[in-house]
Amino acid sequence: MKDLIYLGNIWDYPSALKRLPGCRVRALLYEEEGDADGALRAAKAHGAPVFRVRTDAEVRMVLEELPGIDLAVMANFGVLLKAPTLALPVSGFVNFHPGLLPEQAGRAPVSRVWAAGGGPSALTVHRVTPEVDQGPVLWTFPYEIDPRISLDQNLHLIYRLGTPIFPSLLAL
Repeated sequence: MKDLIYLGNIWDYPSALKRLPGCRVRALLYEEEGDADGALRAAKAHGAPVFRVRTDAEVRMVLEELPGIDLAVMANFGVLLKAPTLALPVSGFVNFHPGLLPEQAGRAPVSRVWAAGGGPSALTVHRVTPEVDQGPVLWTFPYEIDPRISLDQNLHLIYRLGTPIFPSLLAL
């Protein structure tokens, strides 16, 4: 059994992870006030505790309270984590970044491309390191930002590209 924690606010990801045989989501962490409703709904569906965290120290505290976490999965989570926190899960942290790395690193890359009239982007899955969006890339799924649909619709479509590789996460 692989024990995971999920950090972020793409709330269909925890449900997809829960459906994987041999996978258990032990906790859900979110960072923003507006994500509370989604976090609570997802936590109820999983029977997992939910934590609002704003700092590396708060994330580390949750991980220390839940020993034996195999992998941490992040999607749309903006708390910068330090090396001691990143070392706590056995297999580290994996981030689902909505943007083509390294060109579209940082916060809101899809928003920038969408505001510029659209163009190439991707969902990039990478290892998390203390340097923002600099970890080794595991998978890249190209996506063309469509300015004719909303920013939220583009983001939803980009994140949807990641769910087929969830079974491969268990091998990390």
